[in-house]
Amino acid sequence: MSTNTSYVPGLEGIVASQTAISMVDGANGRLVYQGYVIADLAEEMSFEEVAFLLWEGRLPTRSELEALSLELAANRSLTQAANITLDALPNDTDPMDVLRSVVSVQGVKHRLAKPTIPLAIHASSSASSRSSRGASWAMQPTTSTC
Repeated sequence: MSTNTSYVPGLEGIVASQTAISMVDGANGRLVYQGYVIADLAEEMSFEEVAFLLWEGRLPTRSELEALSLELAANRSLTQAANITLDALPNDTDPMDVLRSVVSVQGVKHRLAKPTIPLAIHASSSASSRSSRGASWAMQPTTSTC
């Protein structure tokens, strides 16, 4: 019994999922979120603006952006487990390894439920205060663009 199949390298021509949020324009090498080219978003918009765009399908007004920024800033604390993990890592640990490890531990508490926007913002609101070692660089807001 033979099957007539042809080899397709990688995922070329394969639809992995359908979404209204993004579009991959492979022919032009572009990724588009809610109608905006991601390269433009990375250069021109803040994290908070892009998060709002993905959540709400539009860019925020000035007052919406200010409210979201304040709400996010007020909830940027680490869980006790994340603080313990941060303290346990050697001082010379690669920053990306620190980030990967702490983010993994930070989200352990929320299992299997699709997060709501308030949950995404307040996921760590019950957390303890940040550790004195390393947390200051880990949680500083950035203004750099990709």
